[in-house]
Order: sequence, then C-alpha cells, then structure tokens
Amino acid sequence: MSPKEENYALVEGEWNDFVFHQVQLKDIEEIEHNIRTEFLVDEPTCKLLGPYEGFCEEFIAIVKKMMLDHQMSFIVRHKSSGEVKDFISIKL
Repeated sequence: MSPKEENYALVEGEWNDFVFHQVQLKDIEEIEHNIRTEFLVDEPTCKLLGPYEGFCEEFIAIVKKMMLDHQMSFIVRHKSSGEVKDFISIKL
C-alpha cells in the first residue's frame, strides 16, 4: 500500500452516522449542490457581504479545483440517507 493509500485508509470508513470516502469526479455535482443550498446560504461572510453576481460560480470553481488537486479530499455522507453532509480537503 502506498503512503497516499495509507492516508486515505486512515480517514475512509464509517463514524457514528456518517461515511467518509475519497472525493471522486462523480461526487462533484453533489458537492456543488451542497455548496449552493447549504454552505453559501449560511456562511457568515456571505451573509455580511452579500453574494455578488457570479460569486457562487467562482466559489464552486475554486472548491472543485482544490478538491480534485489536493491529495486528501473527502466527502461525508449520512449513513442511512446517503445525503452529502460535508466535504473536507487537506493539502499535504
């Protein structure tokens, strides 16, 4: 097992009501939906400044690039519903 695979193995799996797994290209659409409907709606800076035209698309483009470029990006799903609850990206 490579060091990268060992790192993923440390994080992937179940914890309480959640399942963590490596972000794959097929997950990006769900992550984008989560950003639009959950994150940007409640994010304090967005609430203070107010989103400007194109902000959502710019933010999503940055997150997608970051998640696909970084070595440690994970998606967190609710175990029973499969709903995306969060995403994590760690740059090594």
